[in-house]
Amino acid sequence: MFFAVLSLLVALVAGSFIILQRFGEFTAVRWSAIVGVNCVVALQTLSGGTLLKTVVTPDVFVLVLVVAGYAVVQLMQGDPV
Repeated sequence: MFFAVLSLLVALVAGSFIILQRFGEFTAVRWSAIVGVNCVVALQTLSGGTLLKTVVTPDVFVLVLVVAGYAVVQLMQGDPV
């Protein structure tokens, strides 16, 4: 289930990026909000409703690290998350 949720998350995030670019509505803040909401929904799905307990699970911790790593890279490049 983890890989299915992760695959769907990647598809939604990439799709939203492409759609926002095509319509000329892309901003880092708007896209970051979409990514954040999708991540929270993915975490809730994987947790079965208990978000805090899920963050500690090894499978989801990888997802949290990926999102946190993305935020750090964006901040280092000077593009505010």
